Amino acid sequence: MRLATVLDCLAAASDALGRYKNLIDVSTAIIIGIAAIYIAFRQYRLGQAQDDRDTLDRRLAIYDVIQRLIFVTSRDGRVPADEFNAFANTASAKRVRPLFKKRDRRYIKQIRANVRKILLIQRLEAIVPEPQRGEQITERLQLVQWLQQQEAEVQQMFSRYLAED
Repeated sequence: MRLATVLDCLAAASDALGRYKNLIDVSTAIIIGIAAIYIAFRQYRLGQAQDDRDTLDRRLAIYDVIQRLIFVTSRDGRVPADEFNAFANTASAKRVRPLFKKRDRRYIKQIRANVRKILLIQRLEAIVPEPQRGEQITERLQLVQWLQQQEAEVQQMFSRYLAED
């Protein structure tokens, strides 16, 4: 008996709201549409934030490997092969291109070229005759000194990118 009473009440309410049924259906559809657009927008913003974090992580990895290379080279006067390999892999032209402005990409390329020169001179020092070895060592030490002087410039370059994000 109670179920029948409840069903009768619902039927009466449905009959009373019959002329508003289309308005309720349209309003419900609009509300669901607005909620879906809001959720999609939030997902888009979340994706952008994730992309920004990924870009920052890649920039910081490059900064870390350059700083480590400068430190080790300044300390030893030589470029260790493992540090050069880490630098070459992390700061390759392919990886640097989407992360930095053209001017900064050229600067990183210049660092890469001078580090390669230091590494080449190191390898040649063992096979170059004694009289020419002094010239090689002098050139290597000048390049090491140049690399040491770049530490402040590297920090300044990267600080611009950290301030943007």
